[in-house]
Amino acid sequence: MKALLVIDIQNDYFWDKRLPIFTYDTPKVINSINETINKCKNEGYDIIYISHLIHNFPTNRLLFGYSIKGSEGAELYKDLNIVSDYKFNKYLPSAYTNRKFSKFMKDKNYDTILICGIDETGCVAHTALSAIKHTNNVIIVRNATFSCANKIKQHKTIDKLLSKNIRYI
Repeated sequence: MKALLVIDIQNDYFWDKRLPIFTYDTPKVINSINETINKCKNEGYDIIYISHLIHNFPTNRLLFGYSIKGSEGAELYKDLNIVSDYKFNKYLPSAYTNRKFSKFMKDKNYDTILICGIDETGCVAHTALSAIKHTNNVIIVRNATFSCANKIKQHKTIDKLLSKNIRYI
């Protein structure tokens, strides 16, 4: 069995009201991810959506101001192609910190896990590093994975992932 994990494609990172720190090229990101979703769906992959949430506390609203649980900004981005009901939330960078998600993945026993989304140096990397503990075939989809980090941090992250036998296609 095969799965595509779509990481953190939420309003707060892509809509016009986003914070200036999120410099993603929205049309490019969404088009690339939707193409990946469609291709994987046609090839029989399960498509799984992961959303990053931050607890809705006054301090978090002030400190972060994005991905606040229950806010419109934390919802999946309006132009993202939703092709399954497999949706999970996480409060930490790795999706595997969500017990329901971790159990779901264990029960499904996927032999191949593709990952795409944002941010390559954050949640994508952390989820990939957790996934490699459960299957030997973890692959990041290069043209559907994006980062706002500087090139040095990106290269260090890629080197670390490659050293753990996580591949890129």
